[in-house]
Amino acid sequence: MYRNELYSILHSIFAIKGHSLPNGLPLYRYRCSDEQFELLKTQLSSHGKSMGRGKRAPLYVHEAFCLFCSEWVRRNHFTGHVKWSDITEALSWPNLKSSTLTYLTESGLKFWKRPLRIKGNKPAYLLTLVLEGGLPLKMISSNEGTLVTYFRKVLTAIRQNTQRNIDVYELAASCEEFLPVSLRNDVVFNLAGEFCRTLNELACQVDVSRSDVVSKIKAYDKNWYKQLPVVLSEVDAEKLAKAVFSSDSSSTSHVRSSLRIQREWIKEDDTWFCETTFKLPLQIKTKVLENHFNLNPNSKATRLVLACSYSDEAKTLALLSKHDEDIWSVEKYAAANEIISGRYSLSEFSFQLFDGGTELGSYVPVGGEALSGDLPWVLEPLDEDMTKLRLIGSGSLSAKSPIVFLAMPLSNSFITLDSDGDFGIPELIDNCERFLTQVRGDYIVTLEDGVRCSIKTGQVEDEVPHFVFGRNAFKNIFSKYPIFVGEPIIFQVMGTEYQRVNTGSFVWRRLRPGQAEWIPFSERKPLGKVEIRQVIDGVVRYSSRCVILPENANVSLLPKSEVSGVVRFVGFKDAKLEDLHEGEFYKSHSDFSENDIRLEVLSKSQYKQPLKLKLSWPDVEPVELLIPFPAKGSRFVSFDKNLSDLVSIGHLFGIRAEGIEIDGQDEKYWVEAEKMLSDLQSPSNGANLLKIKFPMLGTSSEGTKELSLACMLRPVQSLLSAAETDEVINLRAYSAGTKESTLSICRYSFILSCHSSGISLTPESMQNLDDDVSVFALNLSSLDQEVIQLTFSEYGGVELYNLAGKQGAWLLYCERDGVVVSNQAIVNNIENESEESLVSRSIYSDDAATELLAEDLSSFSSVSWYELLKNLVGMGRFDAKTFSICNQLKKNNKQLINLLFISTFTGNYEQIYGLENQLGFSWGCISLEDWKAAAEKLVLDTKNDPNMFVGMLAMMQIPLRTLAHRDWRIRTGVNIVLKHLSKGIGQPIELVEDATQEQVKAAIQDLIRLVDNLARIDGYARDVYIKALSTNKELSKSVDTYWATRQYSIEVSNLLNHVMLSAAFTLLRADEAKKYIKLNTLFNLAYQQAPEHFGPIFNFFQNNLVK
Repeated sequence: MYRNELYSILHSIFAIKGHSLPNGLPLYRYRCSDEQFELLKTQLSSHGKSMGRGKRAPLYVHEAFCLFCSEWVRRNHFTGHVKWSDITEALSWPNLKSSTLTYLTESGLKFWKRPLRIKGNKPAYLLTLVLEGGLPLKMISSNEGTLVTYFRKVLTAIRQNTQRNIDVYELAASCEEFLPVSLRNDVVFNLAGEFCRTLNELACQVDVSRSDVVSKIKAYDKNWYKQLPVVLSEVDAEKLAKAVFSSDSSSTSHVRSSLRIQREWIKEDDTWFCETTFKLPLQIKTKVLENHFNLNPNSKATRLVLACSYSDEAKTLALLSKHDEDIWSVEKYAAANEIISGRYSLSEFSFQLFDGGTELGSYVPVGGEALSGDLPWVLEPLDEDMTKLRLIGSGSLSAKSPIVFLAMPLSNSFITLDSDGDFGIPELIDNCERFLTQVRGDYIVTLEDGVRCSIKTGQVEDEVPHFVFGRNAFKNIFSKYPIFVGEPIIFQVMGTEYQRVNTGSFVWRRLRPGQAEWIPFSERKPLGKVEIRQVIDGVVRYSSRCVILPENANVSLLPKSEVSGVVRFVGFKDAKLEDLHEGEFYKSHSDFSENDIRLEVLSKSQYKQPLKLKLSWPDVEPVELLIPFPAKGSRFVSFDKNLSDLVSIGHLFGIRAEGIEIDGQDEKYWVEAEKMLSDLQSPSNGANLLKIKFPMLGTSSEGTKELSLACMLRPVQSLLSAAETDEVINLRAYSAGTKESTLSICRYSFILSCHSSGISLTPESMQNLDDDVSVFALNLSSLDQEVIQLTFSEYGGVELYNLAGKQGAWLLYCERDGVVVSNQAIVNNIENESEESLVSRSIYSDDAATELLAEDLSSFSSVSWYELLKNLVGMGRFDAKTFSICNQLKKNNKQLINLLFISTFTGNYEQIYGLENQLGFSWGCISLEDWKAAAEKLVLDTKNDPNMFVGMLAMMQIPLRTLAHRDWRIRTGVNIVLKHLSKGIGQPIELVEDATQEQVKAAIQDLIRLVDNLARIDGYARDVYIKALSTNKELSKSVDTYWATRQYSIEVSNLLNHVMLSAAFTLLRADEAKKYIKLNTLFNLAYQQAPEHFGPIFNFFQNNLVK
């Protein structure tokens, strides 16, 4: 009989404890010997030629490759980041394509029954294998003192942590300042977290935390050291553990408490590109929120939401929960782990803080500033190969790193080094017109205009000045740059403190090409559109651009009717006014006095176009201003540009609704979002129930009310998830007796429409089309195949001639700078579908999707689940509603839950959980009976499959708990699953905490406090809901008893009742609950207005309506 040498070696490793197959342990737990490692290396090296010719890997190479990678890194890695080429060179293999490496990893991990990890929003193949090997021995021996200190801090952070949902990786990363820069990476954070967590668990088992910890652990379990993610002898493991436990762990571990943005430049295939990540603390001080976001010190808020906007996008990052008077816990959402790349990564990042629907303030954090176009950027290396760089700052600064990289603009500037300095070979950086060069020493960069920047390396501490502009002078008037009156308001941020900068050290010049003269503020006050710089001792410390209006200048809007009004400019002496629209949208007349300008306008159309004006003074660079039309009524206003009729959901952070009223009147102004194609109507009057309206609130500007559309993001997202891919949500701003303003919100900025003559952009989309937008076709039958670029016709039609004669089901989409900006359409060119696999056909064929769910996916352990999941992950950047299999899955709750279970093994659970935002279902609205049935089948299928190991089910608990901590609505369902897992593996599993009465009371008090901001929704009458629940008499009676009527305001009561109903319907039998599935969109609309408050309420009702 043929004997496969690789399998023999692998069997000798995993069968050491009598197992016939791998049992799901981390690879370091098999403790591969030196002899086995060398045999593994020899056998894999013998396959070098076949791997180099691109052939499919021979039998058991995938499995052996995974183990070898992990073991090689553990035995040889020293510092910095690991590269695939390090491993392939050790095997004398040629460099392999990334697709080959990912295939080898995925296939090998399945054999070892190990999950694939995710970094940000991408699968982390190499990182997974590195972490499977445990702590690298050479790294420990070379950095023992540093690592021991760091491990102590991490262990203390784990012991003091009160947030059970916080992953140990996060805790370890928050202590990064105790590591040298070369060790601040995912490998160290993950392994340090797992190492210290294991030590803490061992100490907890023997109920000891300080004295003689290791001796008591040894007495309790003689094999204790084998549980650590490090392969050491018992003697060496004991030495390391004693060193880590030696400090007093009751001391406070200092962890990061600031909000910041981190930009990194990474070199791959001789190309540099930028990635931006969010760095959020685990806790944040109240003082920080007061300083950064103007949080009122007397605020009664207990839960706040942190968001971030950048370029044309926005993300909701975290929930802040008040821990005590001084501390807020930070619970990160999935978006906080995403990586921003492309042109977006270079833009300004601004954090916003929300209390319910009210924006408290915004803040540009350290690292979030838009990068200066004139000053040098300074970066420090993060690895010894100098292929990963972190941005320190721009302009003049001092760095601890002995070597930095300088990104210089391609202009006539030069660098002067000290006598001991070194200068590297320059290379170009893509997409930002700069060259990059390595520098060591102290040096001066002299810019094109003669101004100098001083950069020093090898300093004791980093000294990087951080400046932010103060608040704009006007809330409703915009320009390309921040607007100030008299002089700019600039703060230098030092920790949590703000210090206003004295402009006496500033110079300015007109913002005009070729303008070389710099004028000190002390000689002449700036005016108009200017560039400003802080120059101390001839060195630039800060540079930016802004608009300066005359001292005491003021602009007021005076509406006269719904079509006319006056803009009054006070304090604009000697100014000239020009209409940049040249009378296209309105008639205007200006009256000038010595210190006053009155601009009267009369609109020519129903839509009141914002005024685009140019103000100029003698010898001053003119200022362009965008001012709301000063007529009574409502309108939508963009912060940075004119609005088109079609806006993507991500742009809501940049838009607000505004209501202007005549002096002395007090009108109510509203913004309403509605899904027009609705199958939920009121029985009494036929009104559409899939709509929600928010009140505009008064501002400091007399006669103006407004609403930031950012507070509507989640409700509008829930409406969009229930809509078709090319459907829009209508927004209208209105008040009684005035004409309304409308806006269409969609998933993307562009909508592809399919019709008999082909595929084309809608007329509304054509308004947004520019040269940066391209259209592509992806072959769904072969996702790894290179995409084909198509073209648009003159009228927005998609030209398909490039697909002529090409077999495949082609996914058409538009893209800008690597980001999908349109819905997708499928063109099927397949002549013989029988040649396709059923999983592939299920993507574009409804019949195939139905067949796949009924047959191939009937068992949890079916390999088709993993093939399907791989396809879904590969298509993760596209709208899931485009694909047949996703539309079929959302109709079957148990199959959906099954997909979520599978994703916890592969590490893709965040992406799968996010399907609810695309497919129009809600995990929280799934009946508890379905959760129970899915859990029972999971355990049963695992026991009945010889290739599965029941113990591996324990790996599901951390991902499921992570999701449940984020979404209160699935906590009870997840606890049902965890109980079944515990019973199946015969081990106790910690459940997720349920809401207490105290938490519910606090949430309701927050809703009462925010009542003026709460949206209004309509629903069915009370008796209609009670009748729908009547199959469960106890439940219907309980809902009737809890029904809120007079104890709260109608706004609070209505929303509370719908959240209670949402919980109640999950308690029905699964077949009964399915009859009312259409109600879930309405329930979700209520819930998504304030999940941070409604979450505990939902969970409490779900656990207490029926005992």
